[in-house]
Amino acid sequence: MPSQVPKADIKTGLALYTVRDEMMKDPDGTLSAITRTGYNWVEAANYSNGLFYNQKPAVFRNKVDSLGLKLISSHCSFSSENIDIIVSDTVEAGISYLVLPSLPVSWRRTLTGIKRQQVSSIVQTFSSNRIHVKPILPSRA
Repeated sequence: MPSQVPKADIKTGLALYTVRDEMMKDPDGTLSAITRTGYNWVEAANYSNGLFYNQKPAVFRNKVDSLGLKLISSHCSFSSENIDIIVSDTVEAGISYLVLPSLPVSWRRTLTGIKRQQVSSIVQTFSSNRIHVKPILPSRA
């Protein structure tokens, strides 16, 4: 087994999406390898049905914490129907930043004033729970 690389003074992070297959097969072993490599922050990329990598939010957070990692962010899709559970699970997991990889399909077709209001309202819901929302917007070329 490789020896542990000393933690750097600078913060380094890894998007778990880059090791998504390994995380689904062996989350404990994968997180341990990430720690040994010297990373200290991670971003989750598999949130589904109230679970992060098939684990309840608090269980996943404790696992990450026990390895000396910080679960700083996650990316997941949401809609007005599932926002409450996502907020609850994000808070329970100790996540500070939520990346929205895309808006719901129905919102992308026409972003009228009402749709903008929906987005604004949902962002406010996250913000009031101290979750920072960072939408990824396409660049205009």
